[in-house]
Amino acid sequence: MSFRTFLILLFVAVAVAGCGYDSHSDVEFPSKDATLSFPLSALRESAGSKVPFAEGTSIGGVVVANDLSGNFYRTVVVEDESGAVALRLALYDLAALYPVGCRVCVDAAGLVAEVRNGVVEVGWPADAWNSDEVRAIEGRHEIYERVTVVSPEREDVVPTALTVDEIALRHYGCFVALRGLTFQGDEEDEDVGSEYWRTDWGSTYYGSEADRLFVDELGRFVLVRTSRYADFAEQSIPRGRMSISGILYADRYKGADVPVLKIRDLSDVQRER
Repeated sequence: MSFRTFLILLFVAVAVAGCGYDSHSDVEFPSKDATLSFPLSALRESAGSKVPFAEGTSIGGVVVANDLSGNFYRTVVVEDESGAVALRLALYDLAALYPVGCRVCVDAAGLVAEVRNGVVEVGWPADAWNSDEVRAIEGRHEIYERVTVVSPEREDVVPTALTVDEIALRHYGCFVALRGLTFQGDEEDEDVGSEYWRTDWGSTYYGSEADRLFVDELGRFVLVRTSRYADFAEQSIPRGRMSISGILYADRYKGADVPVLKIRDLSDVQRER
């Protein structure tokens, strides 16, 4: 092997290692008092205050969504009996650390909460130029210390079944199921240039996420939002009535507020008879 070839191979190896997923095989979470300061619903009340949580503040719950399919980028969604929050964590392969069903405790000291698309997000205070979004917590050891698995035994994660008119503020960010949904439009529609009429889950002309339009049995709109990087993004959307589970967000469509679901994977989509 020539020296030049060796250098090329070395460069490729370093580049691949630098771009790969984070390895969490050697993680040992520190012992932590799992006593929580308040329920997750309380974070919505403090969201937007820009005031960091005090020393000794702990929050927690059960993981209901993570980055396993690629649809939740650097995000772990945690839910308790009162509500849910999305933890912004700057690591890849978070599903290996925080699988769905495990119970976690978060040292929230110095962190803040903001509401984006109806969902409470928790992370570092925002940069001055982007004051409406939290910054993801960075550094693997910082994340290991702050977000601790206190019960590795996985609990059953069951969505809360709702109709559109039953959705309340406390449901945003939670794992819910909306039944009787039908996909609107197909490739024969005249409006083929619209994002809403594509027939797979996540392909898009622009941006990193795609919206697909559904209606319930009363004709009310529901959007299903999918990252173009999700491993199911190019899969076709089934026809007929469906029950769709996912994390509930909020947005607007045709000037009206509409619920938005982000599914974790295709097992969250079930055909109805």
